[in-house]
Amino acid sequence: MGVWYVHAGFVGTAADKNMARSWPRCFRRDRCCRQRRERQKWQTGHDVRIQRSQGRSTHRDALPGPSTAPLAEMEGGIDRFLQVRVDENGSTVQLQAARVLLQRKRQDGTTQHLSLFSLVHVAEPIYYRLIRQEIEHSDRVYCELIARTRSIRFKSETLRLSTEPLFPTLQARQLAAQYGLVCQLDELDPYALGFFVADMTHEELAASLGASWQQEFRDRSRLMEAIQACWRPRWEPSPSVWSRGARALLWLLPGPELPLILFDWILQGGQPAPILTALLDAFTRFDLLAVRRLVFAQLLVSEQKRAGLRKDLLVRNTRAIRVVSADQSSERVALLYGAMHMPDLVQRLVSEEGFRVVECSWDSVWSVMSRSELNLGTARFLAFAVPAYLSLDALDWAELVQWIASGNVEEASIFTALYLLRHAVLYIFIANWALDWSKRLFD
Repeated sequence: MGVWYVHAGFVGTAADKNMARSWPRCFRRDRCCRQRRERQKWQTGHDVRIQRSQGRSTHRDALPGPSTAPLAEMEGGIDRFLQVRVDENGSTVQLQAARVLLQRKRQDGTTQHLSLFSLVHVAEPIYYRLIRQEIEHSDRVYCELIARTRSIRFKSETLRLSTEPLFPTLQARQLAAQYGLVCQLDELDPYALGFFVADMTHEELAASLGASWQQEFRDRSRLMEAIQACWRPRWEPSPSVWSRGARALLWLLPGPELPLILFDWILQGGQPAPILTALLDAFTRFDLLAVRRLVFAQLLVSEQKRAGLRKDLLVRNTRAIRVVSADQSSERVALLYGAMHMPDLVQRLVSEEGFRVVECSWDSVWSVMSRSELNLGTARFLAFAVPAYLSLDALDWAELVQWIASGNVEEASIFTALYLLRHAVLYIFIANWALDWSKRLFD
């Protein structure tokens, strides 16, 4: 499943009767109780379920390394808002999301503080609870939400509120269940928490990008990526002629996905993914949940390099920047937006709106426990898996040569097409989690 399915921002509402009937009654009752508690919290300023006490460690405090640092001292700089981090002992691997604090001087001489929260739309519950704690002192909170116009109340051109409770789609719930996580809307409901919507409506997006924009993003599948990978890498939108020619020659080698990954690594940099040791350990323990979480985390981190190519993100960022710029009355503003929006958002807020970056902190989205060293079981797994994989690649290539030499053009063409597609899928899959494309080799 592509990353855009996670970050597309589509939500369902209680008006969707077919979806609502599929939920257990006890779940709907719990949702109503939670929404009532949240409304009472925003009216009274007290939350009996989440107490902040001095000296009590939070989820962020438990993270390895410093939780907050000036941006100039941050590892990776301003262009990366998701990272995979391994603690010093190698026992915990975490997907972390950045929270950036920006400031600007307003015309009346006062300072406006803007907190940008890089959201991941499926996470562990404690991640969303920490965000709710952090936004308690904000004068106004804006969020990302694509909804129908009928579900939005327009207080002004830039101030919009949701008019009904929102629920994750069935696909979002299934995605979260695969990784043992929860959906963002189950913990951060804009209606229950009184967030203002900084996003565009479904109708506005259709008018801006065309009526078929939603279907176009759904059609972008791994199959299409694999077909495109035959002549260009995912991380290079405009490859040179010699690069395409070199890639074409590499397809003649046995197991072409491995030479292709090495070729892309030489041209574009990247580092071995920090999840590799933990991933091998999870394989040897047959911990499939840990394997899925690790691979998904690395997919999200690598996807940051391509986020700026998505037209829908850029259009929606323009709307969010206009909303923030128009808010001259709030001293402390929080903006909750998907992590893929952040590179463009921060760059434009600094260059166009006069903000400056003050500091950044990292919050744990989810974590995976791992053994810090490769043990005998891992060594045995590698001793079996690597030769087996290379042998299958060699047999597949030998069979391709036999089909081409057979002289049956039609059958040979079909087998060649399937061969290319099969290894292109392997290239996409391995390249996504084996290397961290958001970093340079010697960073």
